[in-house]
Amino acid sequence: LTVTFEDTYGDGWDEVTFLLVGSNGATFSGTLADGNYETHTLCDLGATCFNAYMTGNSDYPSEIEWSVVDDAGEVDVDGNIDVTEAEPAQFCTDGATPPSSSPTLSHEPTITRPTYTVGTYSELMAAKNNGDSIIIDLTGRITLESPLDFNG
Repeated sequence: LTVTFEDTYGDGWDEVTFLLVGSNGATFSGTLADGNYETHTLCDLGATCFNAYMTGNSDYPSEIEWSVVDDAGEVDVDGNIDVTEAEPAQFCTDGATPPSSSPTLSHEPTITRPTYTVGTYSELMAAKNNGDSIIIDLTGRITLESPLDFNG
């Protein structure tokens, strides 16, 4: 497979990354750091079906384009920044129909913070003075959210 990155203005992709994830979990990722054109030739990834998508943000998304070409020179898939992990471009190099359960990568960490329901005004003020965040939800219920402790 050959993956081509293009930027029509010629200044690279800002903070945007292209990802190619094979049905076997093999991955390729890359970005166009500068310039307007770059190609990557990928050796055997051990998969024939893939999800292709972009992550990140750009101030100029209309400049960003990419394509994947098979070894015979046929374009398997192409796209732009609008192709995301939520709706990837799916393709198979052997002409098969891509499976609906092709693996994707999750790059977003999940952080769970403890919340506490506060019963009285004095408890609320004491917690606020401890550095906890006060949250009032849409029903008017007041809760506290403890700050994260990264020091153990």
